Amino acid sequence: MARNEQLIRQLTLYNILEAHRYGLTLEDLRQELIDSLGLSSLSTRTVRRDLYALRSSGFDIRDEERGGKTVWKLGELSRKTVRIQASAMELLALSLGRELLLPLSGTPIGQGIESFWNRIQEELPDGVWGHYRKLRQVLHVLGVPAKTYDKKKGIISTISRAILNHQVVKARYQSLDKPPRQRRIEPYAMALWQGSLYVIGADAELSTDDPHRVRHWKIDRFRRAETLDERFRIPAGFDLEKFLSRSMGGFAGERVETYRIRLS
Repeated sequence: MARNEQLIRQLTLYNILEAHRYGLTLEDLRQELIDSLGLSSLSTRTVRRDLYALRSSGFDIRDEERGGKTVWKLGELSRKTVRIQASAMELLALSLGRELLLPLSGTPIGQGIESFWNRIQEELPDGVWGHYRKLRQVLHVLGVPAKTYDKKKGIISTISRAILNHQVVKARYQSLDKPPRQRRIEPYAMALWQGSLYVIGADAELSTDDPHRVRHWKIDRFRRAETLDERFRIPAGFDLEKFLSRSMGGFAGERVETYRIRLS
């Protein structure tokens, strides 16, 4: 199994334990991982191995018998965190970013944002929050789409793993005004643009010299996604930042072309 995939699974496992203070059984942890990462299958033996790996890395993870079952939970040492300090202006900047990323609510990234925000609320004194609330009246965030990707979190997790592991994705994708069809995609990265999440990647069904091979795919239009046991390499000369700077929008393309338009 690829090292990146193992790390993602172990990080997700730790986050699940953090969210369940009283712990979970091995089977419950297995099901939570399947749901969070969009996996098709996962053995309890793999989950137990990941728990031991986290424990050997220094994390305080304990197991105890409860009602005839073994429950896994974080120990007290894992729950001790560094005290957070922030100014009212820093809170303002963070809260604006939180609202701009509202479409990611329900995804692992969105859950991480909310978890951190809740921790800050618990740590900071009332005086800082009072100053922050006054500053918050100065600037408001508008134009953020009233949608979230909560129902797509399994697909997002699958594509995230594929990006890290350079795996081809088999997806059920519905282009605009067309019926859904199966696609094979080589995902390079994901980008959030104007409240929508996109996959930047290559159409594996096109030849490598096709100028339209690399494009962006809107997450909203994915119906299913699964990783294949097939690897790909990002072309050596591909510049992701350059591609993003000229391709996001209604008209996109890898190649810049010049047109002459006659207005009458």
